Amino acid sequence: MEKTWGVEFQNVGSCYFPQSRVDCHYTINPQHTWASNDWVGLFKVGWSSVKDYHTFVWAVAPSSYKEGTSVNCCVHFQASYLPGPSAQQYQFVYVDGRGEVCSCSTAFTFSAPKPLEELVTLEEEGQGEEVGKDMLLVIPRAQLLQSRLQECLKERAELLQALEAADQNVEREKSRRERDRSSWEQSRKELERKIGDLKEEVREYREKVEEMKKKQKEVEDLGEALTEEKRALLAQKEANEQRIRELEEDIKVLTQRGLERETDLERMRERAKKAAAQKKEDEDEHKNLKLKMEQTEKELHSLSAEFQSLRSSLAQRDTHALQLRDTITTLTHKLNSAHRKEQ
Repeated sequence: MEKTWGVEFQNVGSCYFPQSRVDCHYTINPQHTWASNDWVGLFKVGWSSVKDYHTFVWAVAPSSYKEGTSVNCCVHFQASYLPGPSAQQYQFVYVDGRGEVCSCSTAFTFSAPKPLEELVTLEEEGQGEEVGKDMLLVIPRAQLLQSRLQECLKERAELLQALEAADQNVEREKSRRERDRSSWEQSRKELERKIGDLKEEVREYREKVEEMKKKQKEVEDLGEALTEEKRALLAQKEANEQRIRELEEDIKVLTQRGLERETDLERMRERAKKAAAQKKEDEDEHKNLKLKMEQTEKELHSLSAEFQSLRSSLAQRDTHALQLRDTITTLTHKLNSAHRKEQ
């Protein structure tokens, strides 16, 4: 079974030109934890110890690297440290700070270009005082191809890093939106629970008012205890009126919280619009983001509808409170009438 490496070498050629810089590309996988004392060595094929390297450079990782993630990297072997052309095969070896081998590349050689049939002619424009005077340069084809290959590999690495950064930004934005939505949902449920409790209290006080009406009728029928019972009813009426005032204050507070939730909802919509704009710029790389944003918009519309329903419930609560005050006013009139009859 083939061994799974924590580091993988990428785009390793079969032959390099020894008089030019060699770029070594590799990918650090989540299984490997990069350290600043990791290094990449150039070894002859058949080496037996990590001390048998021909030359080495310290392994580097981007500043945005996070442990447990996959990242593309590149190091440079300068021409002055490379071996001369020969049939000897070499390979790149990635060694961590503890001296353990984390990856080995495929074998390659260093070869000089063949004579004239392997040379190419380039036209170079003059500079400074030589503007207008073009020069012809004759360089080995292998050097030209390797130079262009290195440029392509460098551009590819930069594009991969940019793509990784964009993916990370999208993930962070997604996590933030999820946290905001979860927090808003918890607040909405808590608000609904409190409104339900207030509805239950209003129902209980309505039942108490009905009991008071029955007691008042009994007092009217029983003239002997009318005065004492009237005093108790008046005290109960004041307590109920005080409780109604407290309930009205609670309703005002809940209404204000509802307005704040509506403001939060509007902010979430603005964030969704910004995320949609960002998605359009990166639609080639993030086609799935559009579907997620549309789903978020549907959830926002659903939450908006729930909030409107909540406001309607609060309006009904205000109406019930006003009806309760009217009932107490009627009860007060009846008590006053009973008092006049007693006199």
